[in-house]
Amino acid sequence: MNSTASLAERTIVAVDHFINCAMSGAWASVCRDVLRRERQQPPPEEDYGGGDICSLEETTSTQDDQPLE
Repeated sequence: MNSTASLAERTIVAVDHFINCAMSGAWASVCRDVLRRERQQPPPEEDYGGGDICSLEETTSTQDDQPLE
C-alpha cells in the first residue's frame, strides 16, 4: 500500500512539474513577443512632419454650414 501511494505521489509531482514548465515556457514566449512588438513600433508622427491634429484646415462655408432660420 505504501509503494502505491508513493508511486501515485511521484506521478502527481512529475505531472505538476511538466505542466509548470510548459506554462512557464508559454509565458516567457508571450513576454518575448510583446517586447518584440514594442521595439517594432514606428517612430512618433512628428518625425514624419506631422501637423497639429487639433487645428482644422480652413475651408469656405457652404449652404449647409449656415444656421437654420
